[in-house]
Amino acid sequence: QTLEINIFTSCANLSTINIPQNLKEIKEYAFTGCRNLNNITIPAGVTSITSSAFNNCTSLTNITIDPANQVYEIDESQPGIIYGKVNGVRTSLIMLAPMANEETVRISEGITRLEDGALSICTNMKTLELPSSLSSIGGNTFWDLRVLENISFPQGNNNYTVQDGYLYGNNGTELIYVVPTKRQIEINENVQTIKTFAIQNRNITEINIPNTVTTIEEQIFLGTINLVKIHIG
Repeated sequence: QTLEINIFTSCANLSTINIPQNLKEIKEYAFTGCRNLNNITIPAGVTSITSSAFNNCTSLTNITIDPANQVYEIDESQPGIIYGKVNGVRTSLIMLAPMANEETVRISEGITRLEDGALSICTNMKTLELPSSLSSIGGNTFWDLRVLENISFPQGNNNYTVQDGYLYGNNGTELIYVVPTKRQIEINENVQTIKTFAIQNRNITEINIPNTVTTIEEQIFLGTINLVKIHIG
């Protein structure tokens, strides 16, 4: 009844899979790195698609979900976008498969949460437009994005702010994410907490952490292979 963690990770030749009708849960990283996976059908009984199940499945554009599923649905106008729903109403974004090669990605209004890994397929995305309704972002939402330059809230947002590619939360006291195209990072002096996975940046060489920071969460320097200087206030 469960596809376990990492069960098909990096199965490079896997292109299609038939999921049994009695499956209930797809766990973390179940299909991570299956770059040739392009066809999957999710049955009605699946009630949990856990964080980052489809990380880097960049060919996965042919997705169907049984219409009887009460937890997830596909956007009919853009097949491959998986939404989570509560009482029939879309509330969260699970995956954006059709946007894999788009340079500009716009998340529709009404979505309140971006689940872990929701944007990981959008490897060519340079501009991300987020909705005013957004109130929660999973810790690994921006996994392995490398060319993202701009994040914005075209209609504003009461929970998050963006300044020059820096995404802040909790009235500016939390650093949520920094776009991966920065080479030097200067964190705002209002920041008290640097959140998990905030800095996933292969380009960064230097970071300045102000003396207002009192909490640094885990894995904030993941993938920073060129980082040579860290300054702490």
